Amino acid sequence: MKILYIEKPYAVWRKQNREREFMVPEAVLDTMLGELEVPQLGKAHEVVYSV
Repeated sequence: MKILYIEKPYAVWRKQNREREFMVPEAVLDTMLGELEVPQLGKAHEVVYSV
């Protein structure tokens, strides 16, 4: 199994949300960010990070 982890800059993430037809509430984004877990190398045969 291969995991591809792609992370975009915080400012881009917020900007894209503001431009959505149906925005996710800022409080929900803050919660998501606080619960973010970056995949660890032991979770797959290969983990590719694109930050």
